[in-house]
Amino acid sequence: KRTGTKIPVASYWLVFRKEETLPVGSYGLDSETQRPAGKTLPTSNARPLPNDIKIKLDFAAVSLDQDTGEQVARIPLADLVKAGVLQNAEYGEGWQPEAWRIFFQTISVNTVPSALAPVGIALIALAPGVAEEVAVEERRPAELEWIAQPIKFPLLPPEDQRAIPGLAHFPMPTSAGERLGTTFANIQYTEHPLGLRCVRFRWNQGPSSQPDYPLDLNAGYKLLQLDIDAQTTETFESDVNLGAALREIQDVQMMPAENLLLLPGDTLTTSQWEAWYPSTKKRLRTEEEKAATRTQNVLRPWYSWRESVLEWPPETLVPGMKPYLFRSVGGQIFREQNIHPYLQAIIDELSRVFTVDLQSLPPMQPQDLQGFLDSTSKATDPYGWKVLQHLGLSVALSLRNPQTGSLIIGEALLKNVRIAIVTAALNLTMNNYVLPRLAESKQSDFAKELTTKVLPDTVEKLKNSPDASLRDLVAGALANPALVNLAGNFLGGNGVDPTLLGLFDHLYAEVLFQPGRSVNLKQDEVAADSALAIMQLSLRPVVRQVLSYSRMHMKGGANTSISLRIRTQIAGQPPITPITFVNRADPASGQAQLDEDAKPAQRIITFPMDGQTTVYFRSVRLPQVEVFLPLAHTKTFTAPAAASGKVHLQSSPAGNSLLIDAGFSTLSPQDRQAVINALHEDDREAAQVLLSLEFEALHEVPPFWNGECAEDDPLCYDNPSTYFTTPPDLADVFSSPNDPRGGMFWEDTRRYLEALNGDADPKIELPTTAEDIEKMLGDFFAWSQRFFDHSGLVVQEAGQPRRTDAGPWLVTAYPRAGTPAYATPDEGGRLKYDHIYEDKWAHNYRYYVQPYGRYDRLWHSYRQSSALAEKPYDDRELLQPLPDPEMGGLDVVIDRTQRVDAPVILSSRRLDAAAEPGVPVAPGSLWEVIIAQHPEQA
Repeated sequence: KRTGTKIPVASYWLVFRKEETLPVGSYGLDSETQRPAGKTLPTSNARPLPNDIKIKLDFAAVSLDQDTGEQVARIPLADLVKAGVLQNAEYGEGWQPEAWRIFFQTISVNTVPSALAPVGIALIALAPGVAEEVAVEERRPAELEWIAQPIKFPLLPPEDQRAIPGLAHFPMPTSAGERLGTTFANIQYTEHPLGLRCVRFRWNQGPSSQPDYPLDLNAGYKLLQLDIDAQTTETFESDVNLGAALREIQDVQMMPAENLLLLPGDTLTTSQWEAWYPSTKKRLRTEEEKAATRTQNVLRPWYSWRESVLEWPPETLVPGMKPYLFRSVGGQIFREQNIHPYLQAIIDELSRVFTVDLQSLPPMQPQDLQGFLDSTSKATDPYGWKVLQHLGLSVALSLRNPQTGSLIIGEALLKNVRIAIVTAALNLTMNNYVLPRLAESKQSDFAKELTTKVLPDTVEKLKNSPDASLRDLVAGALANPALVNLAGNFLGGNGVDPTLLGLFDHLYAEVLFQPGRSVNLKQDEVAADSALAIMQLSLRPVVRQVLSYSRMHMKGGANTSISLRIRTQIAGQPPITPITFVNRADPASGQAQLDEDAKPAQRIITFPMDGQTTVYFRSVRLPQVEVFLPLAHTKTFTAPAAASGKVHLQSSPAGNSLLIDAGFSTLSPQDRQAVINALHEDDREAAQVLLSLEFEALHEVPPFWNGECAEDDPLCYDNPSTYFTTPPDLADVFSSPNDPRGGMFWEDTRRYLEALNGDADPKIELPTTAEDIEKMLGDFFAWSQRFFDHSGLVVQEAGQPRRTDAGPWLVTAYPRAGTPAYATPDEGGRLKYDHIYEDKWAHNYRYYVQPYGRYDRLWHSYRQSSALAEKPYDDRELLQPLPDPEMGGLDVVIDRTQRVDAPVILSSRRLDAAAEPGVPVAPGSLWEVIIAQHPEQA
């Protein structure tokens, strides 16, 4: 309802404003193909511009709608033609590449004009015989254009096309640059480990032989493929046969160049992205490794629940102090804010300089725990982005210049985000702890030094040292002797907040790339303008290894036996429990759990036919393992001089045994025989194993091969973790929050997930008892494994367990191949599209490029509308004209890269003549070999 003084209107005006260029794309249907979204500040609508066309509405043409009470005016076409808005068809003037925005303006009786009000445009299509007042099909375009009649665009001639096949290379972090920097120097186009191939297509917008070709009418192109090897000569006998054999493989829509910086516009559909984390790069197998291990898997094993746990980011920066992510009231968890305090601090720092656009997250429907695990499964969320977004641990953002609305892209985006990461960490520490303590101690001079010198100096140092470690910069700024005395137990021994700096281990910067710039045909540097104007920041769980692997490789005679004694309790040390044991010579027995017992456990090792085996242990610390030979009769033993210190007799109530040191492996055959001769004659037969016994001392090994080994190492590509399953006592560990092996992880998981609950049922409830936890561990392990697989590099510092190293980590991601594809013409008016082939077979294809018009899809929607006709009109011939078999196409030959599998030989024999009893047969001259049909044969 309008209020205020009513001012009489003297006249009504329509203002037509011609746009400088025609927007790219299909008119009236595709919301993506509109004006460039690179800027958000439109031209002011306060007053008309000098070039605007103004048409005065005749009061006689204004009427009152009886149903809506609105005033309606009709403008004669003659007025539009006279004003220059509409072309005069009587004089042969055809379609023009013009687009208009319409505004409404009134002028009062005092000759005071109003501000311009945008006018909504409706395209109304009527069926024959329907009254004009009844809208049957309606479209709401942003601008007014004069629609051309349907046009049948011919296929582009082959001479206006080009195709270049090759291996596909994608943007990935380099081996030396896994951290976030200020340039793209640590990102490089790298060959895909699956050996994906690519055909790069380039074509002119129109036939180069037709200079008057209406390029403005093109909205996109269809790429059509013909499998020549699968066709016969009949296919090329007529255009109908040839057209039926074509297959559309891509729809390439033209898009303004500025819009390509924002497409895709979000990371909500994680499955459409492929991302490269530092751990993924580290796990890539070389061709030599795949050949040696006889596997086609491109990734090595990685950390898992077999020996490691995850640690969620701390929910608050300072225990017991704000800001925090959620709070507990009466046993229930409530979200205090939607984004983690550290991510929010980074956004706040960026907002001081830029306009920050954040990705909005759809609200989550009420669901129970199983429903949440299913809706965020690895199949739909391979990297856990959706999970982290719901938990407030991930946010996608773009930056704009607040004065011009221009997007901040490329290296400028990286640099400013990097600065915000440091300043946010410093400001959080200063504002939430240091400065309040200084105020309490009345040290205003020191507080002034921190805010006016320490913070600005750190930011300036970051600008001048783009490759400096962010963690070191923050640590250096806070490592001030005065801070140590003031901060008390909050800061570590060097004046650095361990909780705050620990967030760098969790922090990942996902740099997103444009679909059309994410593929290259060779290894090369990545251009800064190839990335999207969107970046994602995430706080991911870190990996911490809690159980270590140890190994002992042994050699001996075939079918001989030796014994091991494993001590789980060592004097002066806590019990080593749990200990899991695997003997590779006895795979049927699997892994064995050794109980905590003061009595050492014993295992008999029987060597297989090749005389070699490896025993593995998984434990919290390295156990004490003794190699011994049980003795039945030997009561006294004097070791030969050469074996002194390498074997000795051990007596116990359970019996005597000969303890063998790893140095025994260096003894000569003569010295070994001397040891056997020194035993009682009844023990010498069992001691024959000593003649060939060799073994290494038990030593710790990584969970998997780290990419380096000696040439003569028989276990070069060994992966110890693959021989074990998850520890059977993890349910007990998770039910005890104080358990050092990961009890706090389960409690943190419960708080993060249950904080998602709203008032409505059902609710997420994580079990807390060992019995209930055990029931769901299988599903939970499969759900959470992605946070192991996609992580930072894991390192081991002296005296510390292996753990994710300090970040912030650099991640590259790009959209997987999909349809439609988007492209924009280059400076020469050509378009480019990279088509990915995932198979490795040879192909012989012919390609055609079919343009389609700006208004084709609008006409198609009208023809298919059931409201305009009882039966939809079949317009396939209009949309896709039949190709001329004589015209030819773009022929592309793709070579085979898959190795041909060896044939399977069913039988092989010499063909001799039929034998007669008592008569020898001469050997035949023919040899028969029967080979099975090859799997690749049709």
